[in-house]
Amino acid sequence: MKNQYKRPASFRAVTIIYFGLLIGQAILAMILFYMMQGQTQQLPEAPFNMIIPGAVFFGMAGAYLIGQQRASGIPINGTTQEKLEHFQTSKIIQLALAEGGNLISLVLTFTMANTQYMMWFGIGLAVFILLRPAKDRFMEDYQIGVGESFE
Repeated sequence: MKNQYKRPASFRAVTIIYFGLLIGQAILAMILFYMMQGQTQQLPEAPFNMIIPGAVFFGMAGAYLIGQQRASGIPINGTTQEKLEHFQTSKIIQLALAEGGNLISLVLTFTMANTQYMMWFGIGLAVFILLRPAKDRFMEDYQIGVGESFE
């Protein structure tokens, strides 16, 4: 295998990914909400009134469970770079799961043309906002010293 370039992990990269995903979800929600104005409901609601909350719930639960599972494998005695790589991988997986539930809820809400289901997206987005990467929490969870550089 040839030498593979592996980009070093950084806290700033995780923050940029987070805000990109957050803004993308918000813009998609606004576009779909705008497009639903004046549309009438065309499909029966029966399966969707369970699927939409379920998608948001499973996205939130998956993000939480993966976060807990990955927290047990934190390389406390590793280098700062190893800790950053672990954090970056864990956070990206959590964000992807939470965003997945939100996107499913948006698409199904648009399919149903029923803006009342946007409430579930709002709940999922609130949880997504709580997943924001924070330096203080990172330093505490990964036992990073004050003098260590991790940008």
